[in-house]
Amino acid sequence: MRTINHWIILSLAALLLLTQCKEAAKPIDKKALTKDMAAIDKALIPALYLTSIDKQFSSLEAMSQLTPQINHFIQKYEHKNPTDKQWDRDLDNIKSKLKYANQHVRANQLKQANIQDLDPMSTIFVQMRSRNGLDDYIPDQIHHLHSTSLSLASSISPQIPEDAQEVVINSTKTMYASVKKKFQQLKSEKMDNTLYSVPPKKRKYLMEVYGEVDMVLAQIDTALTSMDTHKINEAYGQLPKHFIEAYLVFGDFEVLQKK
Repeated sequence: MRTINHWIILSLAALLLLTQCKEAAKPIDKKALTKDMAAIDKALIPALYLTSIDKQFSSLEAMSQLTPQINHFIQKYEHKNPTDKQWDRDLDNIKSKLKYANQHVRANQLKQANIQDLDPMSTIFVQMRSRNGLDDYIPDQIHHLHSTSLSLASSISPQIPEDAQEVVINSTKTMYASVKKKFQQLKSEKMDNTLYSVPPKKRKYLMEVYGEVDMVLAQIDTALTSMDTHKINEAYGQLPKHFIEAYLVFGDFEVLQKK
């Protein structure tokens, strides 16, 4: 009887182990992952913005929203993505960044929180999404457009000698064409609001921001045709702020205002 019981226990243990292995081997649900990533960005984007403008009280409130979101995400997804060998290491890094971000914000060291903790954390999430096929994640597309437009804006300056300006402008045209193409692709996408949960008023505002980007792009096209350096520089400089405005739409600032 003891031998039979022993084999029964071993069999049940083997069955449990096999079930756990099968669950671990299941591919990650990309739609659920996108939704959970968007929930984090609702809290992460305000934390990034508020620490960047030195608002400690509001940053504390933002961290109080961000911390449980990330803890829930880690609890849900830790050891659940075996096809991504970097996954659990990234989650460990995010835990560390979250810990130090909270410490820095409580100590009113907001620049450290922004530059050393929250911005690198945001980059880790971008890399996780990229590796796992979430290339259509809208905030990441906007963030990339902002980064590229910043490069455009800084490429031309009054300090560049006049005889070199045409060469510099021509060197920016490929980058500008990329921004224009990717923005048109972004605009043509239908946003699945079951994933992003952006309120109607903010979706309307997002469309208005897109319209402002369209106007700036038209100004750039005209300026490039005439090779008017001043107008090109001015128009390039307008792009980044509009992409920031679009990016902030995906953050939940309203929940902080209600506190």
